[in-house]
Amino acid sequence: MRSTDEIKLSEMTTFTSIYTYYFRKILEEMGDFEISVSYFMGEKYEGNYYHEMDLPVVDHTIAMQNKAFLYRPELYERVKKITKGKICVIGDHDNHIGPEDIIFHARETQHDPPNSKSRWIGWGGDPSIFYPEKQNETLTIFVDGVYYADNRKWDLTEEILNDILDRLPKMIGRSGFENFSLRTVGKGGIENITNSEDAHAATRGDNPRIPYSVLAKELRDSHIFISGHAESMGLSALEACLAGNYLIIPNLWKKAFIKPDLARDLHHLYVIVGDETIEIPWATVFENLDVEKSVRMASDKTWNAVVSRVVEELYPAKDK
Repeated sequence: MRSTDEIKLSEMTTFTSIYTYYFRKILEEMGDFEISVSYFMGEKYEGNYYHEMDLPVVDHTIAMQNKAFLYRPELYERVKKITKGKICVIGDHDNHIGPEDIIFHARETQHDPPNSKSRWIGWGGDPSIFYPEKQNETLTIFVDGVYYADNRKWDLTEEILNDILDRLPKMIGRSGFENFSLRTVGKGGIENITNSEDAHAATRGDNPRIPYSVLAKELRDSHIFISGHAESMGLSALEACLAGNYLIIPNLWKKAFIKPDLARDLHHLYVIVGDETIEIPWATVFENLDVEKSVRMASDKTWNAVVSRVVEELYPAKDK
């Protein structure tokens, strides 16, 4: 319920908190908006909050949660009474459309033909915290994992770490770097991985959420971002590109860990993986490493651009 200038980046540890923060921050900076915030208690909440919450009359309502009004139809009935304009949802995709008027989403539409409620807005990053800050002597690699332990369909993090440990030392001399540093999220936060025992211990699950400020510093330092798990959002990959990283994305059994519509305009390499363990094509990676190109390709994908698309939809120029 605090204003964004009272919130520290280190307090943000979830995707929902991140894009809620940036939507509020940019609307505040635009001016001419009076913003009211109510907390979403979740789909499993049992109590009277949604019936008793104090809601002011507003032009538009935006739920920062996929399926918010599908989960809580009583919330939709409340906001319908106090919303003069559009009732909206913001999420990573438009697969599940509820009673809302508009669903804003980052992924390409999941409907053919597109649903009339669907509006693509993309994802954004913050160039003030995601920018290059590299060392030229050490090639730094960050492997982003979630750790569906022993479920190769969804997570290759340990396999990727071991491939790097096994094969990169023999090839690092061709890279222009003197050595390399391998990093991932482990039980102690972001950890250095130096052997297979480290890789196994780090990927056994129950790892802490990483504060946004810590992740930003990690991506500023790293040269290569490898997606270790299947995900629908791809936000960290975009932020990594803004920070000058080259993206390596496994395409496992013809299913890319980050979908092509999210990675298409970013500096990336898909690595085809089947039944055999992954082998990162390091010669190709070294040839394509280009910090400036990574930043340039991601530079138009900012939160300002995303929020502007929403504002243009809700307040079309002809109505101003």
